[in-house]
Amino acid sequence: MAYRVTAQGRARRLELERRVRRAAHDVVMKKGFEDARLGDVARAAGVSPAAIYRFAPSRDELLADVLRRVSAKERDAFRRMLSVHANVRDAIRAATHQFVVRAYTGNAIAGVLLSGPAAPAVDRARAETRALLADVIHDRLGDRVRAIAIVGALLAMLADALEAPSREREKRATEISSMCEELASRPGDNGGCVFAIDCPW
Repeated sequence: MAYRVTAQGRARRLELERRVRRAAHDVVMKKGFEDARLGDVARAAGVSPAAIYRFAPSRDELLADVLRRVSAKERDAFRRMLSVHANVRDAIRAATHQFVVRAYTGNAIAGVLLSGPAAPAVDRARAETRALLADVIHDRLGDRVRAIAIVGALLAMLADALEAPSREREKRATEISSMCEELASRPGDNGGCVFAIDCPW
């Protein structure tokens, strides 16, 4: 009997954790990191704010967890697109174009990555996300420095593209993916790109 109660309790805890993580994701995607509050998450999950601390020691750690989970999905999507094309340049162009389009539709991690100043826990998760993307590109490209340069260029240009009117967005996506394709093919020890100097990851 005690085992059945323990199993039921474990199942309830897992379900509660799932609801909290789902609610945190929805609140972040709707309001952004800066405006997301534990009270919003609690209401969305149908729990008390105190219950959230069972799964995260702080608001910042909860939001960082959201970023890590979403970034893992984006990394997998990026990796799948890179595998579609045999030619490396075509693969980079297609994957970065898809990344920008996903950002436009609100499904990408890019908007979260570019949402401005954040707490140290969130900034660490952002750096991890950028590193994940660079790792995926490096696996296909075989050049770590150019992979970092591509991620830097992608995110730097995307910050501006997200502010563009809807009618210009496809053009911006094409420009960004073309730039990333060019970086993928540049010779030289540093990939011929200043982004490699400035990227902290």
